[in-house]
Amino acid sequence: MNYHPSWNPSAVEVFEKMILAHGGWEAWDKRLSVRLKLVHFDGFLVALKGLGKTFHAPKTLIIDPKNRKVIFEFASHADAFENGRLVFSPTHEQVADGRTLFKKHVFETWSPAHALYFFGYAWANYIGYPFILPQFELLNWDSRNTRSRFQIKFPKEFHTHCQVQTFYFDGQGSDLFGH
Repeated sequence: MNYHPSWNPSAVEVFEKMILAHGGWEAWDKRLSVRLKLVHFDGFLVALKGLGKTFHAPKTLIIDPKNRKVIFEFASHADAFENGRLVFSPTHEQVADGRTLFKKHVFETWSPAHALYFFGYAWANYIGYPFILPQFELLNWDSRNTRSRFQIKFPKEFHTHCQVQTFYFDGQGSDLFGH
């Protein structure tokens, strides 16, 4: 993996332990996609946004984190998130950039397109972490016996929750959480 130039050798050395804890680069290179069957999907936020009313949960997700593609399989059709572009079947309707759908209102009700965009980039990112992080700018990091912290800046064109996020790992390299 080529690290972004902002990563110094000490940060790379520590981060490589995180990569090993997640199976190593060889395992990442072999992984093509992940298939997830959603057994249960709910919560206050998704209910507030319209789950079950204005959009529905898919039955299955097929996630290709390297190409940032997520297929959402429903009982009657499959829709796709493709690195920000949304493709709906069977109509073949497309939205070039899902970010354009949001009005940025806290209580905005979501359409199926909103949900496809939000959950598409979220799943592409979550399944890709920590492997996708080295390609991005490292703003800050520290490592102590019990945890390591990496603050990453994503480029504006990268589809994610926010441009700057902090990722935490425990002493064994397992994810603790990111924000």
